[in-house]
Amino acid sequence: MVSLFGSDISGLAIPVTALTLLNANPAQMGLLQGAQGVAFFVLSLPVGVWVDRLPRRPILIISDIARALLLGLIPLCIWSGHLSMGFLIAIGVLTGAFTVCFQVAERAFLPSIVTREELVSANSHLSASEAIAEISGPALAGTLVQWLTAPFAIVLDSLSYLFSALCFWNIKVAEKSPETPETEGWATLLEGIRYIRRHAILRSLVLMMASLSFFGNFFASLYLLFLVRDLHISPGVVGVLVGLGGIGKLVSASVNTKMTRRFGVGKVILVGLVLGSWDGAVIYALHGSIWFCTLVLGFMQLVGDIPTGWFYMNVMSLRQSVIPTRLQGRVHAGMGFLIEGLAPIGAVVGGLLGVWIGLRLTLLMTMCGPLIALVFLLASPILHLRELPESGEEHERTP
Repeated sequence: MVSLFGSDISGLAIPVTALTLLNANPAQMGLLQGAQGVAFFVLSLPVGVWVDRLPRRPILIISDIARALLLGLIPLCIWSGHLSMGFLIAIGVLTGAFTVCFQVAERAFLPSIVTREELVSANSHLSASEAIAEISGPALAGTLVQWLTAPFAIVLDSLSYLFSALCFWNIKVAEKSPETPETEGWATLLEGIRYIRRHAILRSLVLMMASLSFFGNFFASLYLLFLVRDLHISPGVVGVLVGLGGIGKLVSASVNTKMTRRFGVGKVILVGLVLGSWDGAVIYALHGSIWFCTLVLGFMQLVGDIPTGWFYMNVMSLRQSVIPTRLQGRVHAGMGFLIEGLAPIGAVVGGLLGVWIGLRLTLLMTMCGPLIALVFLLASPILHLRELPESGEEHERTP
């Protein structure tokens, strides 16, 4: 949770730094947002092999320490007067590399310490931790940026990663030993992607999540710019708005296990996708005073993140449940390659569209992601699942 707390701080503080100190335009904001995603495209597959061959906990610790050191360079450059967009983008690429290592190891780490039956509950608890981090992190970041300037917020972010590394160091739960891969070379590198291609559930999840990743990064790269420059909302208020989304996720996590048991995994994923997909339309239609816009956005963040939380918690549990233990790292890495690899492309395209057609219309286009994902979901076996299937169940298409 502490690592997520830091990520939520930097997720606001670094873009605000680009906006306020470097006067970044939409295209530059798109490049900044896309910088971290480059690492998923380049490194996901080899990282997946390492995660399947090495203990996951040391990878998590090293990744947190490296991100702390890299982010600590940003305040030094600000105070020395050498900050530039090129430097921020480079830091984004490097921190993204260690974020790939952290995310792949983290997603493989959980199934190695809990049973399949405990996955939904465990992911609900993790989502609750993420929600608490989202409630406090952006709000604190916005306050620090507004009162003490961005460097102090980024320093706090760096320290939070160090504290997260210490927390992982103190974890005493025994991790299942990684198994020796049955293949070598390119075969090992691509085994995760081949498994995804054969598995109907994972294949459907990749298609759904890839569409959300591509169009969602239109939103991620331009939302802050729209709030600050078009609506004239201060960074402190922006932080509070994002924090309201954390409250919605906390509510979502508190009832997710009960909802899944009552209605089934597939139906909860469907409801979460449909009810959590209206942000672009709300923003496109939003006009009026700062106070009115702030109230509407606050309601959108608070209520909209409840079904969104149901969607992502159950998608992650489903992913983890159907992947065999020996392939956890490589399959999660393969999914990261196919899904998050589209993130920088989406961010750059969104930034360019923001310049060419304006922010409102570009943000409206983010709704294409959920609509395409819905088509793939309705055509998949996921919709009919009540419980998480057994690991290794292929669900191949009938010839």
